[in-house]
Amino acid sequence: MDEQSWQTRDYRAEDAPALAALSRAAILGLGPQAYPAEQCAAWAAVLVDDEAWTQRLQEAWVRVAHDDDGNIVGFGAIALPGQIDLLFTEPDRSRQGVASLILDDLLAIAAAMGARSLTVKVSALSRGLFERHDFVADGPPAERPGLPAGQPMRRAKV
Repeated sequence: MDEQSWQTRDYRAEDAPALAALSRAAILGLGPQAYPAEQCAAWAAVLVDDEAWTQRLQEAWVRVAHDDDGNIVGFGAIALPGQIDLLFTEPDRSRQGVASLILDDLLAIAAAMGARSLTVKVSALSRGLFERHDFVADGPPAERPGLPAGQPMRRAKV
Protein backbone atom coordinates (compact mmCIF):
# COMPACT_ATOMS: atom_id res chain seq x y z
CA MET A 1 0.00 0.00 0.00
CA ASP A 2 1.52 3.36 -0.94
CA GLU A 3 1.10 6.76 0.67
CA GLN A 4 -1.43 7.80 -1.99
CA SER A 5 -3.96 5.32 -0.62
CA TRP A 6 -4.10 6.97 2.81
CA GLN A 7 -6.29 9.89 3.73
CA THR A 8 -6.63 11.93 6.90
CA ARG A 9 -9.68 13.20 8.70
CA ASP A 10 -10.58 14.77 12.02
CA TYR A 11 -10.96 12.57 15.09
CA ARG A 12 -14.41 11.33 16.07
CA ALA A 13 -15.31 10.33 19.64
CA GLU A 14 -15.91 6.74 18.57
CA ASP A 15 -12.23 6.55 17.48
CA ALA A 16 -10.93 6.71 21.08
CA PRO A 17 -10.73 2.93 21.74
CA ALA A 18 -9.10 2.24 18.36
CA LEU A 19 -6.53 5.00 18.91
CA ALA A 20 -5.69 3.66 22.38
CA ALA A 21 -5.23 0.17 20.93
CA LEU A 22 -3.11 1.53 18.06
CA SER A 23 -0.92 3.45 20.54
CA ARG A 24 -0.37 0.36 22.67
CA ALA A 25 0.40 -1.76 19.60
CA ALA A 26 2.94 0.80 18.38
CA ILE A 27 4.61 1.09 21.78
CA LEU A 28 4.77 -2.65 22.40
CA GLY A 29 5.53 -3.56 18.79
CA LEU A 30 8.11 -0.92 17.91
CA GLY A 31 9.30 0.37 21.28
CA PRO A 32 11.65 -2.55 22.03
CA GLN A 33 13.79 -1.46 19.06
CA ALA A 34 14.94 1.46 21.22
CA TYR A 35 13.90 0.79 24.83
CA PRO A 36 13.90 -2.04 27.37
CA ALA A 37 10.70 -4.12 27.38
CA GLU A 38 9.88 -2.98 30.96
CA GLN A 39 9.87 0.67 29.90
CA CYS A 40 7.66 -0.12 26.91
CA ALA A 41 5.18 -1.98 29.11
CA ALA A 42 5.06 0.94 31.56
CA TRP A 43 4.61 3.41 28.68
CA ALA A 44 1.75 1.38 27.19
CA ALA A 45 0.12 1.06 30.63
CA VAL A 46 -0.17 4.85 30.86
CA LEU A 47 -2.84 4.61 28.15
CA VAL A 48 -5.01 2.12 30.05
CA ASP A 49 -7.13 4.78 31.80
CA ASP A 50 -9.91 5.14 29.22
CA GLU A 51 -11.41 8.25 30.82
CA ALA A 52 -8.09 10.12 30.90
CA TRP A 53 -7.30 8.98 27.33
CA THR A 54 -10.66 10.18 26.02
CA GLN A 55 -10.21 13.51 27.82
CA ARG A 56 -6.72 13.92 26.34
CA LEU A 57 -8.07 13.36 22.82
CA GLN A 58 -11.01 15.74 23.37
CA GLU A 59 -8.66 18.53 24.48
CA ALA A 60 -6.49 18.28 21.37
CA TRP A 61 -6.97 18.64 17.63
CA VAL A 62 -6.52 15.06 16.44
CA ARG A 63 -6.01 13.91 12.86
CA VAL A 64 -6.60 10.29 11.95
CA ALA A 65 -5.01 8.54 8.96
CA HIS A 66 -6.94 5.70 7.35
CA ASP A 67 -6.76 3.47 4.31
CA ASP A 68 -9.32 3.25 1.51
CA ASP A 69 -11.38 0.79 3.56
CA GLY A 70 -11.55 3.17 6.54
CA ASN A 71 -9.07 1.20 8.67
CA ILE A 72 -7.14 3.53 10.98
CA VAL A 73 -3.39 3.35 10.31
CA GLY A 74 -2.16 6.25 12.43
CA PHE A 75 -3.03 9.46 14.23
CA GLY A 76 -1.51 12.60 15.65
CA ALA A 77 -2.61 15.39 17.95
CA ILE A 78 -1.75 19.01 18.56
CA ALA A 79 -2.65 20.08 22.10
CA LEU A 80 -1.87 23.77 21.84
CA PRO A 81 -1.25 25.89 18.78
CA GLY A 82 2.44 25.11 19.09
CA GLN A 83 2.65 21.74 20.89
CA ILE A 84 2.39 18.37 19.19
CA ASP A 85 1.14 15.89 21.78
CA LEU A 86 0.80 12.49 20.06
CA LEU A 87 1.92 10.79 16.86
CA PHE A 88 1.54 7.03 16.34
CA THR A 89 1.25 4.65 13.41
CA GLU A 90 0.31 1.00 13.19
CA PRO A 91 3.52 -1.03 13.58
CA ASP A 92 3.07 -2.59 10.13
CA ARG A 93 2.79 0.90 8.61
CA SER A 94 6.01 2.18 10.18
CA ARG A 95 8.36 3.97 7.78
CA GLN A 96 5.77 4.01 4.98
CA GLY A 97 4.89 7.71 5.03
CA VAL A 98 1.83 7.60 7.32
CA ALA A 99 3.49 9.61 10.11
CA SER A 100 4.75 12.21 7.61
CA LEU A 101 1.23 12.58 6.20
CA ILE A 102 -0.18 13.15 9.70
CA LEU A 103 2.67 15.49 10.67
CA ASP A 104 2.03 17.58 7.56
CA ASP A 105 -1.60 17.95 8.70
CA LEU A 106 -0.49 18.99 12.19
CA LEU A 107 1.91 21.57 10.74
CA ALA A 108 -0.90 23.06 8.64
CA ILE A 109 -3.20 23.17 11.68
CA ALA A 110 -0.50 24.85 13.77
CA ALA A 111 -0.02 27.49 11.06
CA ALA A 112 -3.78 28.08 10.84
CA MET A 113 -3.89 28.47 14.64
CA GLY A 114 -1.23 31.15 14.44
CA ALA A 115 1.63 29.20 16.00
CA ARG A 116 5.03 30.75 15.41
CA SER A 117 6.99 27.66 16.42
CA LEU A 118 6.27 24.06 17.37
CA THR A 119 7.47 21.89 20.22
CA VAL A 120 7.24 18.16 20.80
CA LYS A 121 8.79 15.50 23.05
CA VAL A 122 9.77 12.59 20.85
CA SER A 123 10.81 9.01 21.38
CA ALA A 124 14.08 7.68 20.03
CA LEU A 125 12.00 5.94 17.37
CA SER A 126 10.45 9.13 15.98
CA ARG A 127 13.37 11.52 16.30
CA GLY A 128 14.47 11.01 12.67
CA LEU A 129 10.98 11.79 11.38
CA PHE A 130 10.92 15.09 13.21
CA GLU A 131 14.46 15.95 12.12
CA ARG A 132 13.39 15.41 8.49
CA HIS A 133 10.62 17.96 9.14
CA ASP A 134 13.09 20.61 10.39
CA PHE A 135 12.78 20.00 14.13
CA VAL A 136 15.95 20.26 16.22
CA ALA A 137 16.77 19.09 19.75
CA ASP A 138 15.74 21.66 22.33
CA GLY A 139 17.38 20.68 25.60
CA PRO A 140 18.20 17.46 27.38
CA PRO A 141 15.83 14.47 27.27
CA ALA A 142 12.89 14.79 29.65
CA GLU A 143 13.30 12.01 32.21
CA ARG A 144 10.16 10.18 33.31
CA PRO A 145 10.63 7.60 36.10
CA GLY A 146 10.24 4.10 34.67
CA LEU A 147 9.35 5.40 31.21
CA PRO A 148 11.45 6.17 28.14
CA ALA A 149 12.85 9.70 28.16
CA GLY A 150 11.27 12.11 25.69
CA GLN A 151 13.60 14.33 23.66
CA PRO A 152 12.28 17.91 23.50
CA MET A 153 12.43 19.23 19.94
CA ARG A 154 11.47 22.53 18.37
CA ARG A 155 10.71 23.75 14.89
CA ALA A 156 11.35 27.48 14.74
CA LYS A 157 9.20 28.19 11.70
CA VAL A 158 5.72 26.82 11.09
